[in-house]
Amino acid sequence: METYENENLLDDNHRNYQVVGKKTPRKYWIGLVIILLSNISLSIISVSIWPYLHNNGITIFFLAAAISGFHTGSSVGRKFFSYYIEKTQSYWLLLFTSLSITLIGDILYAAYPSQSVVLISRTLVGFGTGSQVVLQSLLTEAADPILLKTRISNVSFFTSLAYIVGPAIIAAISSIDLSNTPYIQTSNSLKVLVWFSAFLTFSSIAVTIIGKFIDNSISKHYKSNLNSSNDNIYSIDGNEVNTNSNGYFGIKNNNVFRVSKRNCIIPANIAIILYGFTHYLIFNAGMVLETLMIPYMIDVGGVSDYDWNLTKIALFFIGLGVSCAIVLILSKKIQDQTLLLFTSLVLMTVGYGFMVVWEFPNYKFTTGNIDPPLFRFLLGVTFVAIGFPIAVTSSITLYFEIFSNLQQQKPFFSTYFQLASNLGRLLGPIWAALIFTEVNANYSFLFAMIICLVCLLLLLILKKSIKSINSNNQVYNPKNDPIIKMEDEYDETNQF
Repeated sequence: METYENENLLDDNHRNYQVVGKKTPRKYWIGLVIILLSNISLSIISVSIWPYLHNNGITIFFLAAAISGFHTGSSVGRKFFSYYIEKTQSYWLLLFTSLSITLIGDILYAAYPSQSVVLISRTLVGFGTGSQVVLQSLLTEAADPILLKTRISNVSFFTSLAYIVGPAIIAAISSIDLSNTPYIQTSNSLKVLVWFSAFLTFSSIAVTIIGKFIDNSISKHYKSNLNSSNDNIYSIDGNEVNTNSNGYFGIKNNNVFRVSKRNCIIPANIAIILYGFTHYLIFNAGMVLETLMIPYMIDVGGVSDYDWNLTKIALFFIGLGVSCAIVLILSKKIQDQTLLLFTSLVLMTVGYGFMVVWEFPNYKFTTGNIDPPLFRFLLGVTFVAIGFPIAVTSSITLYFEIFSNLQQQKPFFSTYFQLASNLGRLLGPIWAALIFTEVNANYSFLFAMIICLVCLLLLLILKKSIKSINSNNQVYNPKNDPIIKMEDEYDETNQF
């Protein structure tokens, strides 16, 4: 049972029939179970993918292609399910569809680990992760803002928990000696992991079917679509901003203010294009760690002298998941998105700096295969792993603030920003793998550090322009500046 206090109870106009301590619907708990199972499945694959591919003769370039395919499929899937969520009465039908596609991808990945099939399977799994859009909508149906905030926090908690439980399962299975087990060969603990991941997806489908039998309610978006067809919705990175009071997680705000243009160093249209390019670079930098960290450290196809086995890497990911979850929770208490973005990029820059091998006292990076001290390298990984998701979240949130304050909200800007996100996810792993294979890992980490520095430089250049666009102060000559009415503000609801 959720106990919450509605401030509308204090208003004489809203006193009648308000309920405090309303029982949580069963579909909410079912949705949380699906989020937990599906994300555990994803986390198992993300940690074990490189040794699995290497044992099947697949190179690191195809690992990068598989990661790019996953993120491309995810972008298309979010767009697809965001569109059909308004046209389908039942959340459960969309969930069943998306999870079934994910299951097909998981089975192909486990049964036929060839290059072409791996690319197809990871793209299918990525498309299936569009179910997260449906789950967010299912789990955040609440009219009360305090209850809504509580439910959003629970969604974030279960997502973070999944990325801790997944590596724990990997550590447990990979540490078991399966060589004497009938029908299981020495190297097949990886097979056990990938099939177990598929089983978790199948379990999610079973829970979805149970949810359909228990809950027959109609999607709030389907109802809203029947009642009104005049909503103006912009979708960016799988998140929607609605320009009226019935939007996705929108907060009604009827403030009318004027936007100053006199202090803008860069015109608003050019500033937002440069900001979108910065967002693209952030993804490029983050994808370097996601693509190369495990191939660099592991004893199966790794290139460093660390020679960590999968158990050690999984244990490190458990600690990393806990650290990232704590920092993300604390970061949500900071309202200044510009400060968050700058801080996270500084963390990423310092992190990649720790991962690069430098020749002292000349402070020049080396082109050899010398590895940095293990503690320094892991500290760098931790800094980047903490900074990257915060940078993405704050960058998206800050963009929504800028977009909502633009004098002319052109659809081109939302499309451009979404394209920047998708291209960053698509090309980031490719650049990282090319530099890794053609030169060495040291250049890859240096490349990422330079990208972070360029992002910081661009944000410093854009800082005054962004502040001016978001300013709500009266201008010197108000007749020359059009009035903007901001009816909704974006509320970040998920961190993936």
